[in-house]
Amino acid sequence: MVFLKSSVLLLLLIALAISVIRYEHRQLQQYHTQTAGLSWQYCRPRLFAQCPEPVLLDWGQALRYCAQLNWTDYQDWRLPNRSELLNLVNRQKRTPAITEVLANNTKDNVYWSSNTDSDHPELAYYISFFSGNSYANSKQVHAYVRCVR
Repeated sequence: MVFLKSSVLLLLLIALAISVIRYEHRQLQQYHTQTAGLSWQYCRPRLFAQCPEPVLLDWGQALRYCAQLNWTDYQDWRLPNRSELLNLVNRQKRTPAITEVLANNTKDNVYWSSNTDSDHPELAYYISFFSGNSYANSKQVHAYVRCVR
C-alpha cells in the first residue's frame, strides 16, 4: 500500500514537472504585448540554437507559413496586420527599428503584413525594421515573416 501511494505521488510530481517545463518553453519563445494582447513569434537569446533561421517568403507563402505554424504548442498563428507590426516599431532605434525585446530576433529588413493595398490588389504592405516605415510592394517580392497570435 505504501509503495502504491509513493508511485502515485511520483507520477503526480512528474506530470507537474512536465507542465511547468511546457509553460516555461512557451514563455521563452513568445513575446506578449500587454497593450494589444498579442503574442509574437520570438526566440529568447539563450534559445537561439533551437530556433529556426528567419526565411524570406513571398506574400502568399508568408500567409500560409503563419497559418500552418505550430510554435510553442499553439497552432493559431497568423500573419500580423500593418497596424500590429507598426506598433512594434521603435523610432528611436535603427537597424533594427523595433522594440528592444525583439531586436535580437529581427533582421533590419522588411516584414510582411497581411494587408493588401486597396487600390492595387497585386500589392501588399510590409514594414521596414531598418527605417520603421511601411511600404506597399508586389506580393511576389520576398520579405521576412514574424507571426502573431
